Amino acid sequence: MRDHAMQLLYDVEKAINQRSLSALADCFAEQAMLVNILGQRLYGREQICDYLASNFLLLHDKCLNYRLVHGFGLNDDNAILNVQKMCTDRSDNTQTGITTAPLWVITRTKERWRIIASNTM
Repeated sequence: MRDHAMQLLYDVEKAINQRSLSALADCFAEQAMLVNILGQRLYGREQICDYLASNFLLLHDKCLNYRLVHGFGLNDDNAILNVQKMCTDRSDNTQTGITTAPLWVITRTKERWRIIASNTM
């Protein structure tokens, strides 16, 4: 499970830092749910990606780095990941005070592991 989790973190980070909405959408299950920092619930890949696209504008020249803090399998097809997200500039200098700890529930689909639920990105 750890290898799949690390691959998903890499894919999310790459999609965000390249501002690739299609690659980011592929990291979410079709029926995913995201609760943003304002407590709004977003349902489905399309609604989540519409919201995240607006966040791309806020990043300007910043990058996001994701690190797996802890993860464990619930069963063969589902796991929970505790992730640390840090914001850096393009020179990899961490932006002070811009760190969050998303919790992701991931699920195995036919093609790959995807995020099915998250409290922020």
